[in-house]
This record gives sequence, C-alpha cells and structure tokens, in this order.
Amino acid sequence: MCSRLARKLHLNTPDIALVEIGNHPINPDQIKYHYKLGSGLMVFGSKRLEKADEISQHNFIINKHDFNRLEYPLHILRIGMFDLWIGNRDRRGDNFNLFLSQAQKQKLYVFDHFEAFAKITESSQNDIPFDVDAFKRLLGTSYGYEMLQWIKMDDLKHEMNKFLNLIKEIDADAFLASVVNELPSAWDVSDKTINYIKRFLLSDKRQNRIKAAIRSYIKYLPSKL
Repeated sequence: MCSRLARKLHLNTPDIALVEIGNHPINPDQIKYHYKLGSGLMVFGSKRLEKADEISQHNFIINKHDFNRLEYPLHILRIGMFDLWIGNRDRRGDNFNLFLSQAQKQKLYVFDHFEAFAKITESSQNDIPFDVDAFKRLLGTSYGYEMLQWIKMDDLKHEMNKFLNLIKEIDADAFLASVVNELPSAWDVSDKTINYIKRFLLSDKRQNRIKAAIRSYIKYLPSKL
C-alpha cells in the first residue's frame, strides 16, 4: 500500500513483487526478530535495483558538489512528509530505508514501510495517533538536515504545499479498493484495517499538524546559500 502511495506522490520506489517462500535452508544466525516463515507462504517483496546502494550513517552531504549530484534534492523533504503522513516510524538515522542510485544524477528510492500507520501490526486500530514531529526520523538525521540547507526557503515551502495538494487529490476509496484487489486472498485483510488506514490518511487534524510541523522545521532550518 505504501509503495503504491509513494508512486502516486511521484517518489521513486523499487518495483514490487509477491515472493513465495521456498524450502531453502536458512542459517539460524541470519534470522532476525525470531520470525518463522513456513514453506509456500506468499510474502511482499521489492525487486532488486541495479546500480543502487543503500544509504547509511556514512552518507553525508558535505559540500555543494555532493548536493548537486542529486537529481531532485527536494525529495528528501517530500519523503520526510510522506513518512509523517503514513505514520512511518522506521526511517531513521540507523535505518534509512533509502537507496541512492549510482548515476551521473542520483535518485533516491524509498522502500520498507513495515512500521507504517503507527506500527499498525501493534495497534488496536481504533484511535488515530496525532503525534507529529518533523525533527524525528529522516528530517532530523544529518543526511536530511544537511541536504535541505542548500535549498531556498521559498522552494521548501512550495514543496510542502505541493505535497499537501497531492495527497488531497487522492481518491482514498478507489485507491484502497485497487490495492486490496491486488492482495492474495490468503492475507485476508479485514474491513477494520482498511477503515483504520482510510481514517489515518484522510484525517484533517493530522494533515494540519504535519503542515504546522514542517513550517516550523523550515523556519528554523539554517541556510547555506
């Protein structure tokens, strides 16, 4: 769902695929979080990106040359707002969940939104959380914070308004129906879950808080221009 939303907001993201777990032996030392996956299980996956590396804590925007290599630096702000909108708590300094293409003009690719909608798998799916902090996660990392200082404040404000207009143009009912139609029937997504996601995405209160948080972030962002 988040992959499809990213595409609607003109963010780069790897193509997706349904992956069937086979009978391959797995080294127990490589299993994290104690997940147990049985043979024949169909799971969500991202297709491999050629000539792209995952961003880590070792990536920095040191100078204007590094900044100029990026095809669309404003996407950092858009990704940060995207994470606030979908309630993604997982994109942070020790886990960027971003690929950077290795080309003359580099592109950013978002992936892995497992903790979206305020960790939906751990939520009661009743009350919508309204905590929004633009300085947390990606926008508060050295990578994001340093990059955006090379952009004019007016351009940042324009990007903010552009993003907010884009999400208001999305027909939530049609979008959610199309995504659910793509899912394997075995996943059996409940109506309660879909309704929770719809309320999460359409909440005017959350969108207003996101706008206020980004305005404050831009206001106090140092400029290197």
